[in-house]
Amino acid sequence: MTKKFTRKIKLFLLAFLVAGSTLNLQAQAPAQCTDVVLQAFGWDTYQVSNWANLNAMAAEIGANFDMVWLPPSGNDLTTTSMGYLPVYYFDQNSSFGTQSELITLIQSLKDNGARAMADLVINHRNGATNWTDFPVESYNGVTYTWGPETICNGDEVKDEPGQATPTGADDTGENYAAARDIDHTNTNVQNTIKAYLDFLKNEIGYDGWRYDLVKGFSGNYIEMYNNSANAHLSVGEFWDASYDDVAGWINATNKTSTAFDFPQKYQINAAFNNGLNLTELVWSGQPAGLAHHPSTKRYAMTFVDNHDTGRSDGGHGHSRFTGNVLAAHAFILSGPGIPSVWMNHWNDNNYKAKINELIAARKKVGLHSESAVSVNHSAGNLYVATATGLSGSLIVKIGTGAYSAPADYELQTSGPDYAVWTKGGSVDPVDPNGPIKVQFNNTPNWTTVNIYAWVNGEPILGGWPGIPATAEADNWFSYQFDESVTSVNVIFNNGDGQQTGDIVNVTASTCYAFNGHQIAPTVVDCPQLSTYDAASPEAKSVPGIFPNPATGSITISSVQAGGTVAIANINGSIVLSNSILGENQTIDISLLLPGIYFVIIEDINGNTTVEKLLKK
Repeated sequence: MTKKFTRKIKLFLLAFLVAGSTLNLQAQAPAQCTDVVLQAFGWDTYQVSNWANLNAMAAEIGANFDMVWLPPSGNDLTTTSMGYLPVYYFDQNSSFGTQSELITLIQSLKDNGARAMADLVINHRNGATNWTDFPVESYNGVTYTWGPETICNGDEVKDEPGQATPTGADDTGENYAAARDIDHTNTNVQNTIKAYLDFLKNEIGYDGWRYDLVKGFSGNYIEMYNNSANAHLSVGEFWDASYDDVAGWINATNKTSTAFDFPQKYQINAAFNNGLNLTELVWSGQPAGLAHHPSTKRYAMTFVDNHDTGRSDGGHGHSRFTGNVLAAHAFILSGPGIPSVWMNHWNDNNYKAKINELIAARKKVGLHSESAVSVNHSAGNLYVATATGLSGSLIVKIGTGAYSAPADYELQTSGPDYAVWTKGGSVDPVDPNGPIKVQFNNTPNWTTVNIYAWVNGEPILGGWPGIPATAEADNWFSYQFDESVTSVNVIFNNGDGQQTGDIVNVTASTCYAFNGHQIAPTVVDCPQLSTYDAASPEAKSVPGIFPNPATGSITISSVQAGGTVAIANINGSIVLSNSILGENQTIDISLLLPGIYFVIIEDINGNTTVEKLLKK
């Protein structure tokens, strides 16, 4: 590969990454997420939360929750440990059960409609017999060996006699004293963790990540690992009451992860723990915390308590919720963000049925992470808000103050000091024919193609001009709505005065061609994108790759033989290069980790094409 071509690759990648919002690389912070999460463990809940017991509950869990956060499942060489001092990555026998039982549980959850979220502890690691003797492990034919160069140089082990001296780089976050701080700048560390996530996803069956103690290392590494793993949902534990600090961490991940809404959690405590002061639930006329701002509510995982904050020991007592548990859940389950319910609350017979009713009300109207909310009343003894979902709306009332819902709202559930009413919606708003996907042929060649969408008069993708649509092949752009959207109205626009007319009552996947400014676009046949027939004239005249997504190999179709192809990862590093020896050259990509890559094709005349590739 010539230096000239290498420089050209970097320029092309820079252009792509600057326009990264159009690439839809935020699958692990999904738009309009309707998920409700169950944290399926407390502290030391080895019996309640062991894999066999949770497996027996899979049907009940799946009937109410979309994702299940499991405790750390790696082997840490103990029989009664929560797993937060990890030793092994590729051995998932733990205090909660065997690796085989874990795989069975995750599959059982999937069979009942719930995904599993792994608790990832990658800020620090323990040795097998001393502070630094990390075990040698192998996965997919690759052996991973860590020495003192993988430990941050300021780690406490540097002062311990008889231990290896750490030689890694400076820590990129806060120090953690109980185990060795991992140096995430180290390429060997990065490759091991990427392989670890691949193992958890493809061998064990996890579909999401909960990152522990993310204050301990820079958020840009979360972006690296998430782009490598390409799971359904990611959430980070950035334990801080500061909205700015938590939002800053989300931005540091390039918005590839959600974060626990600790700012809201502490407002919930303030509102309930010492008598009612419900004004604490409101910031700037919106539900408090990450959920209050349109730029961050998509990335908020809201909660009342978790295994740490809910403990009465361990030094976290100041964070424990002691107020009206059901009223607090009415608040988080009736607002934006992705609600997470703690097992200790849900599994309590005093709360389970009512929490399930609150979840059902949320599901009925299709409330989601970006739902619009109007706070109707905010006083010390009364909080009332109306939230708009994908198929209806709900009103939540909390507190001792008097309130009567409008006549067209139906009471769904109530209890001491809370009630929820709904209007519209359905018991199961999911379209049996699959999610609605709209595609737009950008024949006016707008620099940016946005999609603005609304349901029942309320925007569901933020205010005008909406959000960037996803760039496809051949100048097509698309957006796929959540499955609970059964009817939607959309406008495509360039954010600078040019737009289509209203496209109303879209109930199925449809493709549109531009038909003039502010004129409803024409419905057209949908193209076959990212698919090439190696024998067809089109494949011989247009450079491209097929299949896409791909697993084992791809074929490069080019105008003529003699060109060059390179594959780069999302961070811009070239991971594979080759010369095109014929018109249709096959390239083995089986050793690449799953994730998004860029394929850069240059013909012998210097013409360059860049294609996005999803490696499965």
